[in-house]
Amino acid sequence: MASSLTLAIPNLLKTYKGDEGLIGDQSYLYVRLAEYVAANNQFPDYDQLSFQGRPFKYNPGWIFLLASLHSLVGLSISALSKILPVIFGVLTIIFFFLLLRRFKLLNSQITAAVFIFLLSPPFVYISSISSPLVVAILLSILGFYFFSFRGKLSFVLSVFCFSLIPFFMLFYGLIIMVLLLIYVVIIDRQQLKKALLILFLFLLIYLYFIIFLGPINLSDFYANENTEFPIAEFGAAYGISLFGLILSFFGMYKLYFKKQVKIFLYLSLPILIFLSIKYLELIPLLNILVSVLAGIGFVNLYKMKWESHLIKRVTLVVLVISIVASSLIYVNRLTTINPSVSLIDGVNYLESIGDPTDTVFAHYSLGYYINYAGKKNVMDSYFLYAPNFKKRLYDSNRFFYSEDVVLIDKFIKDYSIDYVLFDKDTYNLLYGEKDKNRYLPFFLSNYKRFRLVFNNTEVSIWRVYP
Repeated sequence: MASSLTLAIPNLLKTYKGDEGLIGDQSYLYVRLAEYVAANNQFPDYDQLSFQGRPFKYNPGWIFLLASLHSLVGLSISALSKILPVIFGVLTIIFFFLLLRRFKLLNSQITAAVFIFLLSPPFVYISSISSPLVVAILLSILGFYFFSFRGKLSFVLSVFCFSLIPFFMLFYGLIIMVLLLIYVVIIDRQQLKKALLILFLFLLIYLYFIIFLGPINLSDFYANENTEFPIAEFGAAYGISLFGLILSFFGMYKLYFKKQVKIFLYLSLPILIFLSIKYLELIPLLNILVSVLAGIGFVNLYKMKWESHLIKRVTLVVLVISIVASSLIYVNRLTTINPSVSLIDGVNYLESIGDPTDTVFAHYSLGYYINYAGKKNVMDSYFLYAPNFKKRLYDSNRFFYSEDVVLIDKFIKDYSIDYVLFDKDTYNLLYGEKDKNRYLPFFLSNYKRFRLVFNNTEVSIWRVYP
């Protein structure tokens, strides 16, 4: 009950502030796709809106789940998008606790690890947005939990859980396959034959994706444009807790596991850290290991010999308060990330004008909202299997920073642009302190082909004329 209330707080707080919208841009992608599937009782072959039209090659699991439950229980897909992540989050907490018991941690270590995991920003985030991430994490934990048993039924259940992961998160399946292989080679070689069967099944599933969807290119997965490790307290919308990270170092300092488990942790952690810097969607997976080590670290600090019991108590109390306060601050910040009320007003305006053949140009981070308004975008954040996304990204950046009317006219013609949209965040991201009398913003205000048709405190939309 406490965990479900904790995970529901971001959406409840957002509603309390008078904003009925969903959290995060991904939520609007999956709501749009699920609404289409529910209305037509089938998956389409083609998405007319994303990237101005692309084959329907999305991970189907979350879309199917939303559409199916909408048909079964009658709740709106928007409501399910708020409820389901909390339910899956609670299940994740339960099986995370059970998995740690399988590894025979001390009860105090388990309690600390679960507490830190529950309040960690990555877990709060995936339990607040409509995204397959929380299901992929749950299935990963379930897969390892059932795999830790020796019975046939447990093996079947682990196979079932692992095999579902690619249908929710294609990239996660690849990473889990690697972690499972490391696990059996280092820790539990008696399970090697079973693991090889699971890996074989994984290969068949990915062969299916390759045959029917096309080759998988890792560069097509959404990548972090920065090279800094994302820390939630330093402003990252999607990052590891600083206090959890600090405690995890104390956890690694004294690991009272057998040698094989230590090797597994020491090998898996650097791999996930390295990949998470580039692929932010792996942060929740990394967060599991960080939370476990942080829980162990907290207990290690408690059991250490201190010269002053007062300093010891103050230090531990400050750490607990810091973890809780950091989580609360993050929850409040989560309710303020896009889409803001002003952005939704702009999206509603787009929905009310023109027709579905119109193309709206904006930074790709706004692409899902444009599609939700029933308009085509030039790009969005779903790069996997996207048509010519590297060329579109290159051309878009040239358009953003263009100082040449000829180049602007060519881009508008090549991509049939009908509207241009900016919000405060993307404008600051692109231009920051740059000279406002240059680049695209200058032409939007001074070139006769552009006319401002919508403007509020955060969002501006220009109509493009012949």
